[in-house]
Amino acid sequence: MTRIRPLILAAALGAAFALPAAAAKGPDQPLTPQDAKGWTGKPVYSNDGKELGKVTRLDSSAENKATQLYTDIGSTTGSGRHQIILPATRFSLENDRVVLDMNAAQATKLPKMNY
Repeated sequence: MTRIRPLILAAALGAAFALPAAAAKGPDQPLTPQDAKGWTGKPVYSNDGKELGKVTRLDSSAENKATQLYTDIGSTTGSGRHQIILPATRFSLENDRVVLDMNAAQATKLPKMNY
């Protein structure tokens, strides 16, 4: 029993001081301009798990908040691809990917934007 207590204490301390680096980043999480540039080229997924494209640009505000996502979505062969821009309320930054708040069928029907 005396060996279990130190293990429990160590686990509790480890959880309390764990770094949140792998946590999801939503529109309210800090995102510096340098952080935003680091998202370029990362995959964009629908909320049903389908890869839709890559981040072409991610904007952040002076308050270090994500503001807009620029991405090309559509066919992986290049035909049927189109550019879209989404506000921060429509996506989340999760570990190494961007996840949209819509399924793949909805995303491919978004209006085309030229940027």
